[in-house]
Amino acid sequence: MEQGQAETSEAQISIDCTDLQYDAITSDGYTKPDTLLNIVAGPGSGKTRTLCNRIAYMLSCDSPGDIKPEEILVLSMTNRSVNDLKYKLKEVLGIEELVSSLQVMTFHSFAGGIINTKFDNWQIIEDEEIKRLSELVPNMKKNSASSVKTLKEIFQKSKFIDVDQYESSELYKVYNFDKASFLKLRELIGGSYSLFTYDDILVECNRILDEDPPEFMQKYKAIIIDEFQDVYPSLADMIVKVSKGKHLTIAGDPNQSIYGFLGARVTRNWGKVLPMYEDEDVRSITLGHSFRSTPELLAISSQLIGKKLTNIHTSVKSSNLLAPVRMSFNSQDQEYEFIYNESKKLVDLSHGQIKPSDIAILSYSNREVDSIYEYFKKKGEFNLNRLNSTPRWLKTQLSFILQYIKILIDPNQNLPLLSSLSLLRGVGLSSLNSIYTNAIKKDLSMWEYLTDPQIKKPSAIEKNTKEFLQHLDHARSTINSNDPNSIILTLLEMGSKFGLKKRIHNNKLSPLQIREYENYLHSIYKSLSRTLQVKPTDQTLLKYYLNNYNSDLLLNSNTAITKIYQDDEINFSTIHTSKGLEFPVVFILSANNYNLSTDYERKKVMYVAMTRASSLLYFNKLDDQFVTSIDDSHLPTSRFAGSIAPQPQRLTDVSNSSFGGNTKAMFDTKPPNFLKFPNLLRLLNDMGRDGSFISKQHHHFLKQVGTAETFARKLSHR
Repeated sequence: MEQGQAETSEAQISIDCTDLQYDAITSDGYTKPDTLLNIVAGPGSGKTRTLCNRIAYMLSCDSPGDIKPEEILVLSMTNRSVNDLKYKLKEVLGIEELVSSLQVMTFHSFAGGIINTKFDNWQIIEDEEIKRLSELVPNMKKNSASSVKTLKEIFQKSKFIDVDQYESSELYKVYNFDKASFLKLRELIGGSYSLFTYDDILVECNRILDEDPPEFMQKYKAIIIDEFQDVYPSLADMIVKVSKGKHLTIAGDPNQSIYGFLGARVTRNWGKVLPMYEDEDVRSITLGHSFRSTPELLAISSQLIGKKLTNIHTSVKSSNLLAPVRMSFNSQDQEYEFIYNESKKLVDLSHGQIKPSDIAILSYSNREVDSIYEYFKKKGEFNLNRLNSTPRWLKTQLSFILQYIKILIDPNQNLPLLSSLSLLRGVGLSSLNSIYTNAIKKDLSMWEYLTDPQIKKPSAIEKNTKEFLQHLDHARSTINSNDPNSIILTLLEMGSKFGLKKRIHNNKLSPLQIREYENYLHSIYKSLSRTLQVKPTDQTLLKYYLNNYNSDLLLNSNTAITKIYQDDEINFSTIHTSKGLEFPVVFILSANNYNLSTDYERKKVMYVAMTRASSLLYFNKLDDQFVTSIDDSHLPTSRFAGSIAPQPQRLTDVSNSSFGGNTKAMFDTKPPNFLKFPNLLRLLNDMGRDGSFISKQHHHFLKQVGTAETFARKLSHR
């Protein structure tokens, strides 16, 4: 191991790293413009810490360059990765003021900052708001423009088309969207350039960077891009524009590029970025050591993705002598029963040293994850944590709650108030049209128009909106915006009194759907409670939640910032949502074996799933499933099961120095026998848990439960 030492003006920093990490940290390309450092970093290779150490080195006295914190811009894909970067930067630098002066943000946050330089009071319009806005356009359904994707495109393009030239526009040619409907849509958005969809934000940012970049862009000398493999076209365009004339460091792993459905293509991104640089100004470093997974786990994931393609060649961890498990089942029910019983066994036999939160159950689709989630829920033994990339209630009628939150913060926001009014009895499309258009004509917000006693309004509108407006005004003055209980009770009361509850019940929900809605409401409350733990002191809980309800920090259980999950919750997640997380024990459902022999894109998704595990992996299959690269390469079960001293050849080229060579990936067709204490002790030690003190408890427990067969029967009846 190499050790680099860097000293800032205020603190001495010691950096422990591998030789390759040291090269990436100290690579001096950032001392001159138009240089590129490409860091290829496989799962568990210390990518985030290497980037943070590189930033620390840039700012240190040892650095050959002269760069200040505010001259470094760090961009990443998600709130989760940004939070992780900030946390590790604080660990490395140790100086809060220094970390806060660094510009570390998501691409969308950066784009929002660029837009702020050109637009005052611009707003994001959500998909549901676009749908509700379209309902005010009489002929929208007639024009077959009902899908959200189509509505978003019509909304985006309608802002930039001259009314007189509409019938010769692409919008008219593609959608045959009649002029009357177009004029109505333009009227509803007021011809406004300050309403943006999430996609609009990136497009508008790139336009500003092209035409009139803000002056503050000149200060940046070094641009650092995290998760480069997940960058889609509009983000790649942004990287090109932002990094011109500056040093660019990018980090990522082509084997973990699993967002092709969003347009993310590593080769396409390279095609945009690489032509900016001369060959001598480009350097590439591959971090080939994994600090996360055992040699056995890396061996099987390497076997799947292909040893020629893998960029991880060494495991820093020693073998725990626990092979990945490749169990075969004759039915899904049998598989679910096994996963449940095995989870129980791990928790019970370890006497709580292995916590439910150490376990993750992963699959490709939400449908599969929901299925096993419901199975565990019916059993009732564990608390459960469903990880989601976006709050699932946003795709239900409960999305109106978001509109309530917006008008509780500021009732002058037209679209949220419009959505809320649409739930009221007696307030139909004609009333909403009347309110909206009259307010726009008077240059007032809808709230100002409706609450101004000097403005004469149709009697039906006054009658049907009066109670709601009074309630909203009262709620805004009495709600405790920093109390989750006060917030959720206020929202529930609004929904109950003013149409949301009735709208939901009109859908004639099944008992299962009713339980889902109850779970969604509980998840909103939990998310509010989590938000309270992490919100800054200068913002109310209500406002911070509104700005971050879609944040990974609030949606997911594992974060380095603060402990916002419960130890007694087993994790359930799609593979895409689990990306960036790690768990000691991972179960991958059998539904994920399809097309793995030939489909490279599916292989990458499974590679991500396998490398979430740090200690023990269960990659299940059904009896009729076969994956060529894995199932034709296993060794006999007896070599691993219950063995304290493994066969010497088993660890050939899968030691803590390497797992390459010609050795085939290894797995067992039966799970480890954790009734044998050495197996359990190896797992606990690998997880960093002290298993020595449970030895007596373990033997006492075995006397109580008897043989392994008796124990299994007891588990199956719980």
